[in-house]
Amino acid sequence: IKSSPNKEIVEVTAPLKLINNMLDTKFRTYVSTEDASVKIFRALDFTMPKYLKSIIDHVSHTYTLPPPPSQARINFRKSSANADGNVSPALLRSFYKINITTVNDNQATGAVFESLGQNFSPSDLSQFQSQNNLMSNPVAKTIGQNDPSNPGGEASLDVQYWNAVAQNVSLTYWSIPGNGDIFLVWINAVASDAHAPLVHSVSYGSIAP
Repeated sequence: IKSSPNKEIVEVTAPLKLINNMLDTKFRTYVSTEDASVKIFRALDFTMPKYLKSIIDHVSHTYTLPPPPSQARINFRKSSANADGNVSPALLRSFYKINITTVNDNQATGAVFESLGQNFSPSDLSQFQSQNNLMSNPVAKTIGQNDPSNPGGEASLDVQYWNAVAQNVSLTYWSIPGNGDIFLVWINAVASDAHAPLVHSVSYGSIAP
């Protein structure tokens, strides 16, 4: 049994037979059609023991399946930052009436959540900032995997436009493996980090349990 520092998340590892008995259910094995070595265990339903109902809000890894692979894995290259019809930092500032985009608090920190095989390119970010007359502000910290040689559309968009509307913020690129409950893994990781960024941007969604 493992728990987060503040005890709001508890992770239990136990034999399936014991979990089946505790939750009055039967977990079955599901195998990925793309990679037979990837297996998960899920139940169609379960029953929470009465003595736990008052203290447990959610049980993960029960009947929800991982989200499908991202459709944004195709490499993203910005052909022209100022081409007619393209969204640009200047257009966003004008439309949303953002008059101040530079943060002057040196303790300001933020993070973008990424998963499902997404990556970003530091050189693409630098080029984007230069083309749009933005402050040079590289990603300060990367948590998890990132392959700069294979940038994805979602991750590139997130890091580029974060810096476009909140310049001079120490930005963390927080990547979570794309299998299992990616949001629970991320929440647990943030809760366990004593110095987690103060603001998090999440542009992913999933089917509600």
